[in-house]
Amino acid sequence: MKEKINFAFKIIAIIIGYLGALLFVIPILKIGDINVFGYEITLAPINFSFSIMTFLILLLAPIGATLLFFENKIKNISLITLLLYFLGVIMLATLPNFASLFNNEEINFSLHYLVIIYCVFLGLATLIIFYLLNNNNQYSVYEIVESAMLIALAVGLDFDGLKITLGASGGSISFTTIPLAILALRQGPVKGFLGIGVIYGLITCILDGWGLYTFPFDYLLAYGSLAVFGFFKKLIVRDDAKYNWKSIVFIVVASIIGSSLRWLFASISGLILYETPFVESLIYNAIYVLPSGAIMLVLLIALYKPICLIDRLFNKKAVSNI
Repeated sequence: MKEKINFAFKIIAIIIGYLGALLFVIPILKIGDINVFGYEITLAPINFSFSIMTFLILLLAPIGATLLFFENKIKNISLITLLLYFLGVIMLATLPNFASLFNNEEINFSLHYLVIIYCVFLGLATLIIFYLLNNNNQYSVYEIVESAMLIALAVGLDFDGLKITLGASGGSISFTTIPLAILALRQGPVKGFLGIGVIYGLITCILDGWGLYTFPFDYLLAYGSLAVFGFFKKLIVRDDAKYNWKSIVFIVVASIIGSSLRWLFASISGLILYETPFVESLIYNAIYVLPSGAIMLVLLIALYKPICLIDRLFNKKAVSNI
């Protein structure tokens, strides 16, 4: 019975995803009293500098729906679909903000009610995929509490006075990435990304006040990149909790990859949202991402033994409760 319900949910999520293709032929925005259709923005971008991005936004859900067909063949494909659907909701809901960045902000932009309705359905499909994904990645009480504690610690470390802020354009050197990296090391890439990119990213995006249109690149993907530590868990965390040169090497590798991806996505955000030349965006974001990455690397090496000991203790408790 449970398999039939899961199959029905999967079909519903796929259908909702493919309905996103209709966004090309229905009204997307209202500028004053004039309806603007999806194809007008993407194919005939008069006064729309954001046409390529809009085209990609409208494709997110259909691409995610297609990926669901390969759920049993490709590992973590449901997670990718979840992220595409979630990005679709956020980016569609903030579409007027994107468009108004490069146009006269005095013009009255608003989403068409059809897009708002679709965002609701896409949000429902996102919850369905999260349910299906969670069937294969059940959270224990320990993991929920641990995630909450580490995310709360990361949020606290991002408060003023505990970080070096770079000024009006955003970005700061802080310790916030350390508990996030530990979260990925403890719980793996899937749960790590959900905790880091989705939960922590959304909380921090709201607290920072830059607007939800900054969430996809600056928060979901930039911070979510730290979930790469989860792929190195078995290579880093040892039962004997002894320093080992191989483990240290993999901590360095994971730190370089995670920080580089964060740097890349933050720079892409500067390119897309603020039309900053890519090289200049890379230079600006390097000022805070790379020092934060270096601090994270040093402290993760220093905390290596406690991380291993906690992991061993957690595993013993989990086994004793089975």
